[in-house]
Amino acid sequence: MIQQLREAFPYDTAPRYLIFDGDAIFSPAVVEFIRAMGTKPIRISYRSPWQNGTAERWIGSCRRELLEHVVVLGERHLVRLVRAYITYYHEDRCHLGLGKDTPDERPITPRPSPTARVVALPRVGGLRHRYEWRGCVGQLAFPARNRSAGAREDRVLRLLNPIRHRLEC
Repeated sequence: MIQQLREAFPYDTAPRYLIFDGDAIFSPAVVEFIRAMGTKPIRISYRSPWQNGTAERWIGSCRRELLEHVVVLGERHLVRLVRAYITYYHEDRCHLGLGKDTPDERPITPRPSPTARVVALPRVGGLRHRYEWRGCVGQLAFPARNRSAGAREDRVLRLLNPIRHRLEC
């Protein structure tokens, strides 16, 4: 745990406070290391998850929106799913506390033309979606790819090229 803290907060980037629960992993040696970093350790009360509301809220969202809908096949699969969910959570998911914006502040795009349609872009393996405006075939303007789309979106575009003439507005 101490090594993980060193890697998480290198070069005097430690926060002023670190909130943690009563897990045995936070041994007296870990608490002493946290103090040595110049951080004030705050341990929440036993069986009081509401005292760490931010973490509990994220864990609840991850469970409801991801883990209750998939069968996890192993640790690597879980890590891949959670990474995809974190990318979705920051880049695509609307948050009421942010005025229905994303933490990465996704710009609002007006309807580009009267014939434009809304299309769903799959995220988190198709479990969640991002919705964007797309114009007609002659006006297809694909947005800048985000880092989570990658090669999958390229394959979809290559597959669509031969049938674009069949697409109607």
